[in-house]
Amino acid sequence: MTMAQFSRDDILLYRGLEQGLERGIRSFILDKIEDGVPEHVIIQKLQKHFMLDEETARQYCKTYAKSDL
Repeated sequence: MTMAQFSRDDILLYRGLEQGLERGIRSFILDKIEDGVPEHVIIQKLQKHFMLDEETARQYCKTYAKSDL
């Protein structure tokens, strides 16, 4: 299926799901930081629970740890 075959509603749904995932990852990271969990453990848990590769998990950690701390 190409992008031309997706309806506007399909695209909006996908964007909504994507935004929800981002918020979930951000909340997860901030909660772990608040609990004093070391970064390497947070990265491992991101990989396990959100099925991320190590580099992506590391980037999320850097992005959200800096934004609110």
